[in-house]
Amino acid sequence: MASYGVDNSVWNSTGKFVQIKRTGTTTFQTGMFFFQPVNFTRPIKIEAVVYLESSLGITDISDTLKFTSSDIISGDATNTKFINCSIQSNQLADNGTDRLKLKYRYYKDQYPFPDYNDGWTEMYGAPGSNNYSILHVRFEPGPLPTINGPTSICSEEIYTVANATTVTLEGANNTATLTDLGGGQYKVSKIGNGSGKIVLVADNGQNNVSQTIYVGNPSSGDIKDSANGITLQPSTIYQFYVDSGFNLNSFNWSVIGGTIISGQNSNVITVRTDQNPHTADNNLSITLNYVGECGSKIINANRWVAPGGGDIPNPGEIL
Repeated sequence: MASYGVDNSVWNSTGKFVQIKRTGTTTFQTGMFFFQPVNFTRPIKIEAVVYLESSLGITDISDTLKFTSSDIISGDATNTKFINCSIQSNQLADNGTDRLKLKYRYYKDQYPFPDYNDGWTEMYGAPGSNNYSILHVRFEPGPLPTINGPTSICSEEIYTVANATTVTLEGANNTATLTDLGGGQYKVSKIGNGSGKIVLVADNGQNNVSQTIYVGNPSSGDIKDSANGITLQPSTIYQFYVDSGFNLNSFNWSVIGGTIISGQNSNVITVRTDQNPHTADNNLSITLNYVGECGSKIINANRWVAPGGGDIPNPGEIL
């Protein structure tokens, strides 16, 4: 019986596979040792070869490594011997079928029954070491994709992408389009009055990176709050904000149905809602007049404040 493993220069301990360069030749060492049966006394003669198996076929990747009785060092085990192995990048199928394996044979010299026919045996397979019975072989992880370009656009901008096989836009419906200009150049263009936050993603099959891009001016839907969609409570403090990624440089907030406590002239305000003494929800109106790199605009958002008890308010009455 044999056991074998590869050296740490090619062993990917995270993915648990033998990693091979994407171009050229990868050379590494494979170590192995053998056990003999207990109380075995006949001379030992073993020949072993490391090979690569995949959907492309079987290829020997080492010379023959030999063991004899003189290699027995402790009880019934040989010492560990190492042999150089070489794999060309074009030898990998890269489809999940690539395996590193060991085959060996031994010479029978007056072995007891039933192995009494002297001579070399057929080739046998051996389980792998590195704590794995099958040593998968894959290309080493490729470089991370990169994206270079602005984090906001008013009309359109060009982005340079490297080390990627696919480039896509996420969350861009009715907001922006992506055009491949070739040579790693991509154009992101705003659609009409589209605005909001989109994500440019570059992927190479093993790794991906993304960049958030803010398109145009923020709209009313871009006014967010700390309640996260829950009906507000009367006489309670909340924060209202627009994302700083829109690069606004002038803010003028106004609120009806509450009081601004802090944050005027910034992208985040703190508001205390008014008391709502009635039995129905009351409207809270938040307005922002801003100036940014894409121009100026006034946007408004409305929230509902839960009732605190009492009469239903007059719809025209501002509380």
